[in-house]
Amino acid sequence: MGMLDDATSEEHYDKLIIATDSRTEAPALKGIDSSNVTLIKDQQDAKAALLLSAIDQQIAVIGNDPLSLGLVDAYRQKGKEVTLFTNGEPILHHNFEEEYSRRALDILTADNIKVVTDEHVTELDDNEIGITVATDKGSYSVSRAIVAAGQKPDTSIFEGVVEMDENGVIAVNEFIQTSDPDIYAIGGSTTIHYNPTDKDVYKPQPTEGVRQAAIVAHNIHGEQMKDSGTQLSMSLNLDGTYMASLGLTFERAKAAGFDADVVTIEDNYRPEFMPTTTPVPDVIGLG
Repeated sequence: MGMLDDATSEEHYDKLIIATDSRTEAPALKGIDSSNVTLIKDQQDAKAALLLSAIDQQIAVIGNDPLSLGLVDAYRQKGKEVTLFTNGEPILHHNFEEEYSRRALDILTADNIKVVTDEHVTELDDNEIGITVATDKGSYSVSRAIVAAGQKPDTSIFEGVVEMDENGVIAVNEFIQTSDPDIYAIGGSTTIHYNPTDKDVYKPQPTEGVRQAAIVAHNIHGEQMKDSGTQLSMSLNLDGTYMASLGLTFERAKAAGFDADVVTIEDNYRPEFMPTTTPVPDVIGLG
């Protein structure tokens, strides 16, 4: 029996690990299914988008996450004309404070990248030679539109086998076991425990899947290793400027009910006795 034929068989297991990837969830935009529109949900999609856009010169990137910004920088390096749409938000608003958003905007505009932060994309019109990106304030003609997509679990075959919520996200305990203790779920099939809010969230990331897999491997071999959770750290390189964050922004901390405050400091990124150094900002949340 091969994986690609129609034959079926029954296999027995002592332990089972569900490691199905997430599925792409396209945003509700008219024209999203055009051949000149590419959806991205992970780094593999982003690499494919770069290859697919080899002959396209004018690129619209619709998204405001680290993956979208990283793709913007990759297109810049290839000499493309890039327009970034953040749908009414400051750049990387979910990950950084306003100071970093302003600095990111300065970097992008200095690289001749058009940044549209005060408009919402309403439609993608395929004009046969490219895409017209329509917003609530105007329109922009490009060769190809790259759109940040959502993610949802691909777990329908496990319905009735393990407990899951109405969206198909498989429930796991602190040992990453499902409702059946002999079945584990990792990656895009389940949640991760987000330490800043002490809640489980569905946010598939390759690094988190690897971390979960390592825990499961220990537990299958008889250990009792608990999932310590994550802060969902991220980093990004914009034209040589490195940005990193973890945890909650001030706004998200307030929304989560924390008595929060924020402090911004600026100091050299390495000691003054080194041959060279440069001041960098550091935003610290207090709560």
